[in-house]
Amino acid sequence: MKFLVLVAIIAVALAEEDLEKAIADPQKLQSLVDCFLDRAPCSPAPAKLKEITPKAVASNCANCTPAQKHIANLFFTKLQENLPQEYNNFVQKYDPKAEYMDSFLKSVQGA
Repeated sequence: MKFLVLVAIIAVALAEEDLEKAIADPQKLQSLVDCFLDRAPCSPAPAKLKEITPKAVASNCANCTPAQKHIANLFFTKLQENLPQEYNNFVQKYDPKAEYMDSFLKSVQGA
């Protein structure tokens, strides 16, 4: 049982590391955006994040793990810097009334 927990922890850590690398690569960042905006299929780690994104945005990431907050902070920082129009598309999809995004970004900032 302890072995399975350890394997699960390692798998999550590797998935997060892969996401960090993807976010740093402009082409892969665009692929992640396409996943989140329903333009392309998602691989498993982004699909999991996409699934929790609406609730995370609306709740200021209240149930996010520190690792998820870190990934969100990194993702949105790179998205705003490198693909500002895609950032606007993301906001339009996940916060069309502009109610949550500012406080959500503050909640993950520095994570």
